[in-house]
Amino acid sequence: MRKLMMMVCLAAMVFLIGSCGARKPPAAEEIDSFVTEHREEIRTVNDYMLSLESDTAIIDSRNGPVLLLTGSYYYDREERTIEDDALREALRVLWKNGCRSIYKEKKYNNLIQYEMWSRAIGQAWCGFVYAIDTERLPKVQYQTELTPLSEEGWYYFFCDYEEWRVTHDSWKVRP
Repeated sequence: MRKLMMMVCLAAMVFLIGSCGARKPPAAEEIDSFVTEHREEIRTVNDYMLSLESDTAIIDSRNGPVLLLTGSYYYDREERTIEDDALREALRVLWKNGCRSIYKEKKYNNLIQYEMWSRAIGQAWCGFVYAIDTERLPKVQYQTELTPLSEEGWYYFFCDYEEWRVTHDSWKVRP
């Protein structure tokens, strides 16, 4: 019984360490290589996202590659099944190679965002973004780093809510 309890405790520790982001976030160079290697799949997803009338759209790997959420606000969403086989295959390849979610926000943030890594504790995440309008920089929520990649219009980003919160007091209520 004691061995079983120790094994359960060890398994719980391994799970907690793995789920708390013990894995380091990818560097900008790794993201640049990913974008180059998966250019066709990314282009397929971008074309689809840009074809949507909605300013906001989310495709999330955790809900399966066939779920699309659109709408101005989360509570005003519409769920659609993605029927396009080429898009489904592109998503399958991106999910398999580490992409976690894809988010489009055209009106305010000017981006299609690909999340590649996140840490639940501390609310940090990173990936790459495409600037929909190349005349404006994309804006990722709580971004602390935005670095151009080798392909024009593409950027590596890193977000850290805790660091952003300390350095940006604009969210605080003013008297």
